[in-house]
Amino acid sequence: MDRRILTLSILLLVAAGHVRAADQSVTKEATEQEIDRAGREFFEKHIAPVLAEHCYKCHSTQSVRVRAELLLDSREGVLRGGEGGSILVPGEPDESRLIQAIRWTDADFQMPPDKQLAPEEIQHFEQWVSMGAPDPRDEPLITNLEPETFSIEEARRQLWSLRPVERPDVPSGFTDSGNPIDAFIAAEYQSKGLTPAKRADKSTLLRRVYLDLLGIPPSPEQQREFLNDMSADAYEKVVDNLLDNEQHGVRYARHWLDVLRYADVDERMIAARGIYLWRDWIINALNDDVPYDQFIRTQLTGYRSTTRTKMSATGYRSKADMRPDDLFALGFLARGAVSRDTNQNAELAISAVETVSTALMGMTMSCAKCHDHVHDPITRHDYYAMKALFDPLVPRRIMLATADELFASGRAAQEAADRRAPVEAKINSLVEPYKTKLYDDRVAMLPTDVRAIILKSEQDRTVAEQTIADDYFPILRIDTPKILELMSADDRQKYDELQQELDQVRGSGGGRGRFSLADFWTVEV
Repeated sequence: MDRRILTLSILLLVAAGHVRAADQSVTKEATEQEIDRAGREFFEKHIAPVLAEHCYKCHSTQSVRVRAELLLDSREGVLRGGEGGSILVPGEPDESRLIQAIRWTDADFQMPPDKQLAPEEIQHFEQWVSMGAPDPRDEPLITNLEPETFSIEEARRQLWSLRPVERPDVPSGFTDSGNPIDAFIAAEYQSKGLTPAKRADKSTLLRRVYLDLLGIPPSPEQQREFLNDMSADAYEKVVDNLLDNEQHGVRYARHWLDVLRYADVDERMIAARGIYLWRDWIINALNDDVPYDQFIRTQLTGYRSTTRTKMSATGYRSKADMRPDDLFALGFLARGAVSRDTNQNAELAISAVETVSTALMGMTMSCAKCHDHVHDPITRHDYYAMKALFDPLVPRRIMLATADELFASGRAAQEAADRRAPVEAKINSLVEPYKTKLYDDRVAMLPTDVRAIILKSEQDRTVAEQTIADDYFPILRIDTPKILELMSADDRQKYDELQQELDQVRGSGGGRGRFSLADFWTVEV
């Protein structure tokens, strides 16, 4: 073969090889770009939203306090891990601590801690790690996670509810009403491009102020009086009269009592019987224009004075400037007591911390009972330091009745019981045979081993047997309606006649002796 032809053939083969290699390189690069794009789309669609919703509040540069030194709002933070080391092994979901945490397979390592992710969300994270954990976020970290860089004192200074009260400058040029509040409203309107509604007519204005200050509309006479008053200070006179009205205290006490967790009836609250006296104290304090600091101090200590004569757990204890009914202000603390046993009344202190922090400090401290607060700069130490202020408090019942009233009440109760006793004895003798038969019939229906336990006396039962007996108690309980169903016609007539006689005895002063003697539950150290 001619040498020139051979050389040309070799060159053509080499060129063809380069073309194939170039084509393969282009194809590989296009495939990698396609994979990168798919990974980025998968992350942005399935991973990023879950991280933002469930993880960033504790593990991002915007967290009040970063947990476990772990940041999940950047690619660098995810790859670096936290105080426990790496959380991610790309391509190996079973080896990644992130996946182990969201699966909740370990009781001591569950994230998010409050609620497990949905099954499809967990599956998305597993798929994401299997894909190599593609993460398009390449922003550098902006926070150093060294513990000493976090200052809880600085965070407290920045928290809105703990900052000193400041009087803002009144915006100028927005209103001619002379009321600075109107200036702030007008300035806010302007910033949002809004215009105020037209000025209300006198009838509408009167209705609004009545509903606001008293919670009730004006009467026809009050409307006529205001509409006929053409003086410049007609509206101011109405406002002054409404503020002096006792109903104004009732109206605004409802707002305060909602915040302070007032309830007339609470089955767990031992102070429920006389708690209305605290409600009345709130109403009277508002009507008497008690200054805010005294209003709060009195509910925490029972005294208004700041003269420090004896420091108690809740503040100053001084009899100076004390009013006779200020003791009822302590219903604020007593309402948290759920047990008369002073050794088992931790709920009083817990309730005090929760209510005081929520109502008066603009924050909730309950979270810090178990761990440092996630959002607010409150630590567990802070929670128990505040709780220690209220721990020494114990509930104390105060009888407001006089000795003569107590004596008369006891004598009346005994006389009532004596009048009821003969009639109640007749009713019991009539009912008892039916009750016994019903009970025996129900016991006979029980399994043999259970029946043997039920027939034992409580003293002869073991702990396990007593548990079984307690479980069967609802089945064996005999209610009066069931007894009446089984009574003969004659016995039912006798029963009804005896009940009428008993009702007559009770109506004539032979009640059960539950006389409404005035008492009140307070607290003391």
